Parts: sequence; C-alpha cells; structure tokens
Amino acid sequence: MHIRNNSCKQIEHSSAFIAGVRDAAPSQATFDDGYRALMLAEAAVESGRTGKKAGVRNIA
Repeated sequence: MHIRNNSCKQIEHSSAFIAGVRDAAPSQATFDDGYRALMLAEAAVESGRTGKKAGVRNIA
C-alpha cells in the first residue's frame, strides 16, 4: 500500500508540474529544492559509477 500511495503522489506532482508549464505558471520549487535534487542526483551518479553506496551531505 505504501508504494501505491507514493506512486499517486508522484503522479499528482507530475501532473501539477505539467499544468504549470502548460499555463506558464511560476514554479513552486525553491533554490533549496533544486540544490537538494542536485546533491541526490550527483550521489546517484557516483554510486552508479563506483558500484558502491555514495554518501550525501546533510541537506535538510
């Protein structure tokens, strides 16, 4: 059930993003949101490159 709830939230988030782009609405994402996403993406790339767990700095 937890996976289904997360999937629904992801669909809702994606739908809201698409509607915002379509309507040229300002983004609700902040600089900090983007920074956190970048840190996670870089850790994922590093993990894929090395085949090991990659650490992520405290980005709370």
